[in-house]
Amino acid sequence: MDISKPCFFVGIGGSGMMPLAMILAGRGATVAGSDRNLDQGRVPAKFDDLAAKGVALFPQDGSGIV
Repeated sequence: MDISKPCFFVGIGGSGMMPLAMILAGRGATVAGSDRNLDQGRVPAKFDDLAAKGVALFPQDGSGIV
């Protein structure tokens, strides 16, 4: 996979997307994503792990896609 291009994951807090995002971020890719939990003001600890890896997090309202 070409990690020189940014990756955006919809549902980044899910059991499938989160591990992929963590792996890519760990390999140096620019990773961002959205999740419905962020829309609803719920921020489980798992999002702290993503943020610590430099993953940009957005509510699932399209605001993270440019």
